[in-house]
Amino acid sequence: IVRILDRRDDPNDPRPNPPQVKTLERDIPISQKLYDKIQEYILVRYSTPNARKYPFLIVNHRHDKSQGFPMSDKNFQLELKRVVAVRPDRFKDIRRHGF
Repeated sequence: IVRILDRRDDPNDPRPNPPQVKTLERDIPISQKLYDKIQEYILVRYSTPNARKYPFLIVNHRHDKSQGFPMSDKNFQLELKRVVAVRPDRFKDIRRHGF
């Protein structure tokens, strides 16, 4: 499962505008394949400078001063749009209100 938690006042979040849970906290079931992909990403994440300072799954991998910091909501959305544009077939089952 992926757990969605409300951490709007988290002192560990350095982002000026941290994303907020728009509904209730919840658990989202995921496939074993997605779980395995997340585990692969975690190995990459651990080797990213500064990433271990923050308890967030998705971090910035750019080679600049924000490397390893939690990814902003805006940058996450931009990156997701870029990836979906290149490989829409990989996201055909994911819908905004699918949870």
